[in-house]
Order: sequence, then structure tokens, then C-alpha cells
Amino acid sequence: MDQSKKRLLYYSVLAVLALVLLVLSCLELLDSFWAGMGGALLAVSAFRIVQVWRYCKDPAFAEQLKVKNTDERNRFLAERARSWTFYICILAEALAVIVLKLFALPDYSTLMGFLIGIQLVIYWVTYFILKRKY
Repeated sequence: MDQSKKRLLYYSVLAVLALVLLVLSCLELLDSFWAGMGGALLAVSAFRIVQVWRYCKDPAFAEQLKVKNTDERNRFLAERARSWTFYICILAEALAVIVLKLFALPDYSTLMGFLIGIQLVIYWVTYFILKRKY
């Protein structure tokens, strides 16, 4: 089975799961959180099924996606965007630690500090894994 058919099957199963969540939520066997989760999964699944179907049927679209996913410039830009996102999030979280402390919310401030610490540990570990690999 080729990759496109695997993805089509995966997103179809995901859509069925989403419908089950929606039905169970409508029958009030699950709370509204699961209805929202089902709706979101259904929307994403439908979008991806259409995209995979279009990829299989339209060679020009398939080529466009292939270039988008393998082009060196696009990969570089995506890598830089991830890097900037991480940096901005760390700075925003550090600012949130200070603001939450000023508003007398020490528990939230501490939680945000732990989040920064966890992200930096993950960064450090992945850095050394990648350093060994490359």
C-alpha cells in the first residue's frame, strides 16, 4: 500500500472516530469537551482527505506539494521560523513569570517557570542528540 493510500485510510479512521465522539456527545454519554474534540478532528480529517485525494488525482498539485516539502529554501525558512517561535515563546513565558508574580499569582508564576525549564531541558537534550548525529 503506497503512502497516499495509508494516509487516506488514516484520516478516514480519524473521521469515523470523530463522528463517534460527536454522536456519543449528542447522546449525552460524553461531555461537551468531546463534542468539540470530535468536531475539530472531523474538520481536520475532512480537510486532509480532500488534500490527499487532490494529491492523488492532480499531478500538478502533487508536484507543487513535493517542491514545497523538499525545497531547500522552504526547509530553511521553516527551521528559522521554528527557532524564532521557540525564542519568542521563552521570552513571553519569562515575561509572564514576572507579571504573574507582580499580580500575586505565585503558583501560576512557578508553573510558568517550570514550563520554561522543561522547554530548555528539551532543547538542551535535542541539541546534544543532534550534535552527535551531525
